[in-house]
Amino acid sequence: MNAEEPTTEEPRIGRYVRMTARPGEGAALADALLHVADNMRRAQGCQMYVVNMSADEPDVVWVTELWSDIMSSDLALGGDLGQDGIENVVAHLAEPPDLIPLRPLGGVGYPPM
Repeated sequence: MNAEEPTTEEPRIGRYVRMTARPGEGAALADALLHVADNMRRAQGCQMYVVNMSADEPDVVWVTELWSDIMSSDLALGGDLGQDGIENVVAHLAEPPDLIPLRPLGGVGYPPM
């Protein structure tokens, strides 16, 4: 396909989401996010939802997301699967999450379409 040809395939989307817990609540926030991650196993279009603890900030948790398209992300995170347990996540947050949108390109672990 050359650059002038339109594509009907929606691009994959990715995000890094940085969440800061209230002091001393980093592990509890991570546990709450792992519950949400378990739900994302059943979400159509979710290709990766990994919960990571910061190596040097005990109250910072990162989520790495990869979705087949934006619609899948919106439906999953805004629907029952994403909302189940979100109250527990919010209860541990010290501030709103910082979302970093990404345009995934490929690499080791990058699932084929």
